[in-house]
Amino acid sequence: MLKKNLPFFIAIILLVFFFFSKAFSVKFFLDDYSFLKISKISNFGQFLNFFNPNKTYFYRPISTEVFYFFIRNNIFFGHMIVFLTYLIGLYFLFQIVQIIFKNRALAMITIFLYSISFSHVFQLYWFATYQEILVFTGLIISFYLYLKSKYFLSLLFFVLALFSKETAILFSVFLLLFQLSNQFNRWHERKGSRLIIYFLLAFIFFFLYRYGVGAVTASEPTYHLQLNPKLIFNNFMWYSFWSLGIPNFFPDHMKSIFFVPLPSFWSFFKDFNFKAYLVFYIPYVLLLFTSIIVLAKKIIKNKQLVTLFGFFILSFCLFIAPTLPTIHKWMVRLTLPLIFVVLIQANLIYLLLTSGKKTKLLGIVILVLYFFWNFFGVKLHESTSTYFLENRIVNNAGKYFEKNRKEIEKTKFIYFFDPKIDLNAWGESRKLENTFHGQNFLDYYFPGKKLTAIWGYKEKNIPKETYVINSVDLLID
Repeated sequence: MLKKNLPFFIAIILLVFFFFSKAFSVKFFLDDYSFLKISKISNFGQFLNFFNPNKTYFYRPISTEVFYFFIRNNIFFGHMIVFLTYLIGLYFLFQIVQIIFKNRALAMITIFLYSISFSHVFQLYWFATYQEILVFTGLIISFYLYLKSKYFLSLLFFVLALFSKETAILFSVFLLLFQLSNQFNRWHERKGSRLIIYFLLAFIFFFLYRYGVGAVTASEPTYHLQLNPKLIFNNFMWYSFWSLGIPNFFPDHMKSIFFVPLPSFWSFFKDFNFKAYLVFYIPYVLLLFTSIIVLAKKIIKNKQLVTLFGFFILSFCLFIAPTLPTIHKWMVRLTLPLIFVVLIQANLIYLLLTSGKKTKLLGIVILVLYFFWNFFGVKLHESTSTYFLENRIVNNAGKYFEKNRKEIEKTKFIYFFDPKIDLNAWGESRKLENTFHGQNFLDYYFPGKKLTAIWGYKEKNIPKETYVINSVDLLID
């Protein structure tokens, strides 16, 4: 089967690297420094301690500690692991669609749509979001093995996903919904008994996650659970719009979807990538909704298809649900929910391609438009996300620290001085403290040295034996 689909997968691999190639230029920043520090070990006992759930941060030992332990300071190797994991996930997603629908063309459309979605900028570029890629691939392989009745191996990959991110526990609920759906498989006792093990593992990991989740929500207000219907609805609305192609930054420039955007929004029309994105995205949306109208009678008559779409919508809601009661919303969390939105679009496009000459042309045009709006969407999100701002800062810092290493290592403190220049909305040294993740960057740039960073916005007095750095020197090239 692989030989038959090899040309298609070569094309997908080339597309993925073509769309997201700039990820390989992204270095360590923010949380990366913390994970690099805690993953620095010298014996097997410390390695086993990675799996100790008594942590003050999220319990994701494989996607954080183990991953950083293996990549160490090798940027290229780290990105290759991320991309290879993602491509493996795409391969098994292809196999799943073929198994369930027995339709190779539909599987190809699904992988094409999912693989180049611009939302993957937020999952493939930053090492700290490898957790999303690993939980995606872990659950996809687990589901594939489940469909093949290879339950022991399926459970192993489920555990891999559980060790990668806490949202993996929802997979057990997904399997139950899948099993109960008459569209796919009818319930029988053997399958039911197998599911008990998945639920048992989910239950065990729920308790393993509790300490870390509690510690993070206590220290980070944006992660506090708020059972506020308005907040939940607002988050659900934006995640839904994002899954359909609305740019990540829209909520930051709108009071509400029902009101005129803030003045800051209109400045994006000066950006070529934004204008190019709109040129292809708006016709795509219009034609996609046109296709729903054209295919309405055919869809309504097909009860199985209606059930199928309902199952996809329910699955989207299931995997997006944990993020809804928090203020902190981020497109990165669409990794799993996006699969189901893509499957709906893929089915619509497949129906267009197979329902006649006119609709076939419409389907081809939609696919072409999808390619281009996502291409420019990737470029747009590369420029509007903070990833490349952070990358510029750490590039400047790396050059500066290397040039002045000998002098810096003779001191006890590094003081980041703030001149009266407003280069950043955060404030100069405040921004650097965030980028460097507090003191954690010191272990990466000056391993084995006893140094303390002092941030000018917090402390005005400069102690003795201090190396002073003008914050502006790291913020601008």
